[in-house]
Amino acid sequence: VLMTVPAAVLLLIAANAIVIVSPGESGVVVSWGQVQPKTLGEGLHFVTPVRDRVEHVDVTIKKMSIDADATSRDLQSVLTKVAVNFSVDPARANIVFQRFRKQHDDRFVGPAIQESVKASTARFPAEELITKRSEVKKAILGELESRLEPQHFKVVNVSIENFQFDRQFQAAIERKQVAAQKILEERNILESRRVQAEQVVEQRTRVRV
Repeated sequence: VLMTVPAAVLLLIAANAIVIVSPGESGVVVSWGQVQPKTLGEGLHFVTPVRDRVEHVDVTIKKMSIDADATSRDLQSVLTKVAVNFSVDPARANIVFQRFRKQHDDRFVGPAIQESVKASTARFPAEELITKRSEVKKAILGELESRLEPQHFKVVNVSIENFQFDRQFQAAIERKQVAAQKILEERNILESRRVQAEQVVEQRTRVRV
């Protein structure tokens, strides 16, 4: 049985009125070209055909790795590689879409990570970037939160994957680490000899008694 034209049109309209938002997505309703002040959670939703369309925004946790050129407090050049886990706030996905469409990674998050790393690196002398890694990470996290959260992004975690300095400075750090290790070994040897000497004295004292 052939479907009549009016029935086919009604069926098409009804089909366009049903929207499914998948897990890990937030639905942004756009009515006559205007982003609406509400978002749709995962599941089945009904919208007004023709007038409304729904944009699907990814709100899952994503990982972005960035190489950031920066300068330490003592003016040493350093290339910092960081990995940031973040997500769009599902309840504010409409605002994120309105500001960045679906290009927020390149247009905003990436540059924000770059600026956060630069600002944080400038607080520490180059050597402390290595010896105080946890403090550096905390500083980067704070900078990121101050930039991303007002724009409705959630910062889940930050990890520093690597610091790379120029060859001369890197070589100087390696020499210092080798020297420090040698000093530690020598101290351990002296401590071991001291303990052995005390044990000998103690044994001789026991023999005399």
